[in-house]
Amino acid sequence: MIVPAVVVYGATPSGCAAAVAAARLGLLVTLIDPGIRVGGMTSGGLGHTDLGLEGRELGGITQEFYSRVSQHYMSGPASGPANASTQCFAVESHVAETVYVSMLTEANVDIHLGHTLESVHKVGSVLLDITVVSTAPRPDPAGSPLPPLVLAARVFIDASYEGDLMAMANVSFTVGREARVQFNETDAGRLEPNNVLSRYQFQQPIPHTDAAGDLLPLIYRGPVAAVGAADSKVTAYTYRPCMTKLAGGGGVPIQKPSTYDSNRWELFRRLLAANPQSQITDFLYLAGPLGNSTGDAAKFDVGTNGAISLDFIGGSWDYPTANRSARAAIVEAHVQHVVGFIHFLSTDPAVPEALRAETASYGWCADEFLHEGHFPRSALYVREARRMVGGAVFTEADHVSSVIKADTVGLGSYNMDCHMTERISVNKSWVLNEGWLTKDFAHAPFELPYSLMLPLETDASNLIVPVAVSATHVAFSGIRLEPTWSILGHAAGVAAALAANSTRHTPVQHINVSTLQAVLVSQGQLLTVSSIPAEAPHTFCG
Repeated sequence: MIVPAVVVYGATPSGCAAAVAAARLGLLVTLIDPGIRVGGMTSGGLGHTDLGLEGRELGGITQEFYSRVSQHYMSGPASGPANASTQCFAVESHVAETVYVSMLTEANVDIHLGHTLESVHKVGSVLLDITVVSTAPRPDPAGSPLPPLVLAARVFIDASYEGDLMAMANVSFTVGREARVQFNETDAGRLEPNNVLSRYQFQQPIPHTDAAGDLLPLIYRGPVAAVGAADSKVTAYTYRPCMTKLAGGGGVPIQKPSTYDSNRWELFRRLLAANPQSQITDFLYLAGPLGNSTGDAAKFDVGTNGAISLDFIGGSWDYPTANRSARAAIVEAHVQHVVGFIHFLSTDPAVPEALRAETASYGWCADEFLHEGHFPRSALYVREARRMVGGAVFTEADHVSSVIKADTVGLGSYNMDCHMTERISVNKSWVLNEGWLTKDFAHAPFELPYSLMLPLETDASNLIVPVAVSATHVAFSGIRLEPTWSILGHAAGVAAALAANSTRHTPVQHINVSTLQAVLVSQGQLLTVSSIPAEAPHTFCG
């Protein structure tokens, strides 16, 4: 049996970049993912690319991915005049998957989809091997299950959104929000109700109790932390379905979800009654058009907008540390929420007629997610789950003031951006979506240190974690963008190669950072704020 030098768990953009980077340096690399496609959220509905500096911050393998996306649209049958952002940063899910598959295949990465982590074999601080089991349906339901895969490696990379490998390897982690005083972060802990004018907030008092005086569904009834205090709650998850006008011929009608209950949406009925002039864009963010789609055939990455929308506020709290069956139930609850919301908006008599008709004019994109009923069920948008606690913790100050790092391996550029965490009643007079954090979209570059991805050496000496990084909740909210994670993945792949190729089994915490930086620069990665070009790089966007 050929033993890979590097095993990457999680075929997210970060995991794909890591696998390609290590493989291009001559290593045997295996990429594992529980899902059915490579590319994570980028191939799972999130076609709209969140960038702080219009792509100026991108380099290396991450820039190459978007360049290949551009080449696809410039050379395909639907090529034609389009601006750079459409050609490069508004990508259809199936195109993203195709590009990632090409890059991985060309690098000879061994890919195993539909396999989830079962156990980790570790001696001291060294991971020796992992066992993964198939999650795919058995060819013969009555037959024996597929045998598990045992994968040994010199270095492991946990690029999963959940941080499952690091957790199973007993690496220190945390879930939820730190207190404001722990790292002296202005925006840590439970937030003050000071942003009620946000488009994600209720703009006026809405009656939100039933005849018995109980809070309506969708409002949290339990205890809340004091302002600035810590809690274990995580930001809302959602889906990013791909939708298009049915009149364009490329749409599939949206069916009523299996457990739909219109009573769930009573709070939304009351919100609509208070805002009878509402339009579809008040509640759905239509990001696009994607690719070269136009007119009635235009395709959109659909996200949350408004006080009640696709974000399932409170539905994510148990997911980070839940077992497989519990996560499956949480995933199903999110499917029912997202599809149920769209069904309500397109069918319920309480919805203004024009809004109801406009929503009903959309369907799922027929050319996306063919094996999932055209809805990306397997791509739950896990914005934040576990976060590693490494030797150094990246904080709000590292994001906004102490932005220059001696061990930089890439650049971030997005403002701190956290979606809602809980929906609560303020004295039964106002409904508050608490947890929304954005610094007025004041995007500014900051350097990403290598230490961000490193466990404590005593926890794991041959594991790198480029997604569930060692950062506070506040700081993490500015890192959790797919391009930023991809940049970190590229660095993780090169670092893993350097550690795996060393003759002394060098711990990942002790590789030569100057050598790592030199290799990354030779591969086009931008490492420093001073290296950012003054203009957006249209050269790789067609």
